[in-house]
Formats: sequence, C-alpha cells, structure tokens
Amino acid sequence: MADAVPPPTPELAALSAILGPANAREVTLTFVHDTPQLIADLALATAAHGEISLSQLAAHSLKSTARLVGAHTLSELAAELEARLIAAGPAPTRPEIEAVRTEFARFRTVLGPFISP
Repeated sequence: MADAVPPPTPELAALSAILGPANAREVTLTFVHDTPQLIADLALATAAHGEISLSQLAAHSLKSTARLVGAHTLSELAAELEARLIAAGPAPTRPEIEAVRTEFARFRTVLGPFISP
C-alpha cells in the first residue's frame, strides 16, 4: 500500500494525531460534502423577526468547520457574514456568495490529495 498523503494543514495534522488519519479524512470528506449546501443556505432570505435565520446558521457552521480543517480565509469570510447577520444586517450579496464559493473551490484543491483514495 502506498504511503498516505499527509494532512495539508496544521489543523488537519492535529486532528489526525487525535482521531487518527482515517477519521481526519472522514471529517474532511464531510466538510467537502456539506459545504456546498451551507453556501447555498447562506444565500437564502432571513427568517421571521426573532428567529435565527438559516443564513446565520449556515454562516456559523461554515465558519466553524472551515476553521477546523484549516480553511482560514473561508472561515473569515463566513465569520464576517455571520457577524452581519447577527446584527440584523443585510443578507449576503451575490458577489459575497461567489467569493465564498471561489474560496471553497480553491481550498478544495488543497484538500484533494488528502481525501483521494
């Protein structure tokens, strides 16, 4: 069996040391699988007054999971959107959503060798 590809970020290396390489890969695969839906949810309109919006929940989840795998720029973009949504600011714009998509695609290529069989 060929040597496994090492984790591409310090965060994934630490996760691999704690959970084991196979579980770190599984976490990474889940991130790659779930992030497109989170990005889609970011673009949805906010909920009724007093409720946490789907967009806010998506921004929070994306911020946290991106940080977990070492996608710092993606995490920062999501954190900015989350803060604005918490403050009842405007929903993310199309250019902001596109910036998140672009950064996810860029980071996905970084993860590719680590999650490929």
